[in-house]
This record gives sequence, C-alpha cells and structure tokens, in this order.
Amino acid sequence: MNASYVLALLMQTIEPSMEDVGQCDVPIPTDIVPISIDYEPFDFVPASGSSSIVLRSPADNEGEFEIALVAENTPNDFALTFEASSNEAAVTRVSDSAFLVRSKADSVFSLDITSRVSIHQPPAPGDYGATYRIDVRDTLSNVECLGRASLPIAIRVPPRAQLNIAGADSPFSDGPDLYTVSFDTMETGAERTVFIQLRSNSDAVLEFESENAGSMKSTTGHSVSYTASLNGSILDLSSLYSMSVPSAPTARGTNQPLTIRLDDVSEAPAGKYQDRVTITVSAF
Repeated sequence: MNASYVLALLMQTIEPSMEDVGQCDVPIPTDIVPISIDYEPFDFVPASGSSSIVLRSPADNEGEFEIALVAENTPNDFALTFEASSNEAAVTRVSDSAFLVRSKADSVFSLDITSRVSIHQPPAPGDYGATYRIDVRDTLSNVECLGRASLPIAIRVPPRAQLNIAGADSPFSDGPDLYTVSFDTMETGAERTVFIQLRSNSDAVLEFESENAGSMKSTTGHSVSYTASLNGSILDLSSLYSMSVPSAPTARGTNQPLTIRLDDVSEAPAGKYQDRVTITVSAF
C-alpha cells in the first residue's frame, strides 16, 4: 500500500508599522523655477544662473540633511557645477553637486542654488537643456526623503563672430575698432600685408566696404587706385564686397593675409592719400 504525505509550507509576512520605519519630515518642493544661463562663447569664463527652493526642517528637532543634485540629462561637453547658500540655514559644500544643510527646528527657509557652466571649446549657437534630480537625505536618521523634484537648467548660446588685425595693439573685439596701414612714401607696386584673425561659433559673413571705392584720395581730390586681396583672392572694392566664411570655434581662430598693393602712382601729384575700409563680420 502506498501512502502519500503532503508537506505544507507556510510563510507569514509582517508589514512594519510607520512607527518602525525611519521617516524624513522634509517636504520636497515641486514648484522650482528653472535656472536660466546665457553663455557667451568667447568669454572663456564660467557663466551662471540661479534659482531657489523652499524647505522646512523637522518640527521636533534641528534639521540636518544632505541635498544632492543628480544629473539625469546634460548636454555633451558642458561642465556644470553648483553652489548653494542660505540666509536662514548653515550650508556646507560636500561636492560639486551636494550640500549639507543645518537648520533650526520647525523653520522654513530658502536655499539659493547657483549653477556655473563652462566648456573648453566655444559651442555652436542654440538652446541647450539639462535636468538634475534633487535628492534629500536626513543625515541624522540616514533616511532618504520621499518624493522627487527636478531642477531644469536652460543654457542659451548666441551666435558670435569676432575679428582682429594681427600686429595691431587691439585684441579680438565685436567692433568697432580702427587699424592703420601706412605706406610712408608711395611707390608703384608697393605692398603691405596684415592678417585678419577671425573666430566664430557659426558660419559667418565677412564684408569689406571702401569709402573711396577701392582708391586712396588726397585732400586735393587726386586719387591712387590699389588692389586688395584676401588669402590670394582679389576683393572688388568698387562696391560692398561680401564673402562667406566657415566657423572657427577656437580661441585663436583663423589667420588670413590681407594684402594691399598700390597700382601706378607715377602720375599722382605729391600729397597725402588715404582710404577707409570698413570690415564687418556677422555670425548667422
């Protein structure tokens, strides 16, 4: 005769009461104003923007908790760091994105958060976005606070183009600026060369406009024509001359020789001759 036996396995789970679980009494804010940063591509210094969050410490004792900003979405090549401060609480920096906050019991205070953005190479123009999750941990009970909040960061990079004449005393600028090329005593075929340094974070338009349509004039009304060339290509200065140039998103930019060559001056009477050429660069 065969006998069958049944072994019953029983397990009982006991849900812990709320009294048995450590709790964080710091409410997580949800109405956070995004940080807005305007980043100038050729400033080569960090740009910053700020926002504030409102926190309440526990009612029964002094609060001590750590606030960490955890990256969820960041644009490539951008480096973001954070600073935090408060007039009502003591704030200690733990890392580039974490802070220890101490406050009085049952106090409501504002925590000011500043984000700084830097980048090694000037970025292309556009709107960039980053999102950081705000985690709060009660350091006295070592309990993560329930709830999550996000800190959005908007970074705007405008199109920028700058130029400089190499050998002049003036640095790169957005303009206007004045540079002088002197021939001293004029001779047929005499040349002078300067270098146009250009940097931009987008494609740009370079324009040349001669006040005297490509000739130097004297105070008595006589004129001497000249030929201008950029990197070997002749510029027609009889009217506004425009050309497209590619982006040069580096600190040094690009160098292109601008050569001015005098035409026949054998018939020109003695005098002082001059022209003014306006060079404009525009990013787009």
